[in-house]
Amino acid sequence: MNVHYPVFIISSEEEIEQCPVFPVDKFRWNCVYKPKTTGRLGYVPDKGFFLKMYCCESNPMRKAFGSNSMVYKDSAMEGFFCFEPTSSDASYLNFEMNANGALLIQHGTGRFNRSFLPDSEVYSCGCKAERFDDHWTVCTWIPEILIRHYYKIDTIQEGFSFTCNFFKISETPEIEHYASAYPIDSPEPNFHLLQFFGTAVVESMPQ
Repeated sequence: MNVHYPVFIISSEEEIEQCPVFPVDKFRWNCVYKPKTTGRLGYVPDKGFFLKMYCCESNPMRKAFGSNSMVYKDSAMEGFFCFEPTSSDASYLNFEMNANGALLIQHGTGRFNRSFLPDSEVYSCGCKAERFDDHWTVCTWIPEILIRHYYKIDTIQEGFSFTCNFFKISETPEIEHYASAYPIDSPEPNFHLLQFFGTAVVESMPQ
């Protein structure tokens, strides 16, 4: 990815296809296979960020259903977001999704200091998945009302910046793999490292 990822201001989720693609192609650790994965992120003013991810898997593992289920044991795509990157003990939100549209969300300041969001907040994100012959997609909102609940943010507008990383994962040995959009320098699998998040900036869509 570039020095920063441009998050275009869009008017609806239908415009997400006009947003820049980010590859999730930094594979590390034990990877039995490496499915091609990409994503897009846009911002709808006063509604929130809209994330859509794509993976070239024809039959993704999808055993988990419901909110906060163990989707990382399936074939999952994920987005981690830190909306207070200047803080030394910054908290972040992790969104983890499988091909059933099951969504796990946690908030906290580190890998082991995390709390699950209540079902009502998980369902408010409207996570949806679609399966096709040779790939699957998943999308979710990161609602602005949810962001404001966990962060002291006055306004989100052009120039607003935050840090994030995006992942493809399965912890199941038969299909085990770990990939990130921004590279992670760690001897063992660990997506919960803020120092390896990249910067995203809200920008107007080019005319």
